[in-house]
Amino acid sequence: MQEVESMKKNFTQADVFKSTESSKVASIIGIDNDFAEYLQEYDTEFSKVQSPLEGAYLVSLLKENFTHPIVGWLLDRYGYQFNIEPQYEVNYNDIKYYPDFCLSIVDTDRKKTIYQIFVEIDGHKFHEKTKEQVRHDKLRERHLLEDCDGIVRFSGSEVYDDPNECAYETLELMTKKFSKELIKLGVLREEN
Repeated sequence: MQEVESMKKNFTQADVFKSTESSKVASIIGIDNDFAEYLQEYDTEFSKVQSPLEGAYLVSLLKENFTHPIVGWLLDRYGYQFNIEPQYEVNYNDIKYYPDFCLSIVDTDRKKTIYQIFVEIDGHKFHEKTKEQVRHDKLRERHLLEDCDGIVRFSGSEVYDDPNECAYETLELMTKKFSKELIKLGVLREEN
């Protein structure tokens, strides 16, 4: 079964930003000018999101990355880069899949991906309604796992209720995995 190559959008980038103004996600608006400038660097990523929920998650993820103690500044300092790519294309035996987000940590010197996860935001409308949808989702997940280190799934309700917490959880997972790399480099000490 082949994924739809380009999904039609029924919203605009302005809708994504408007979605961040709702009372549920108002806390991400408390940003300063530096962060506002940082957000502007991600126009390409915003143009790829497929829903306002994905947009709210992306804003929260960028905010968390901007302020997160390990992912944010240690990556650059030690020659690593944190990449966020919405609607990342994965090819599996001539089947194309597009996870909502691909997050990766790349060693810029060796041009090697150290750790890569996919993030899926599951709206109830498209996931696990019928036996066929469940079967397709499980098969898709197994195929995606061949191209990443893990898949993090959030329900649409979780992202709607608290996109900041979802982004924080994601970066905490990335930080734990990346910390192992920093321990190998002698930058961090292993806790006893």
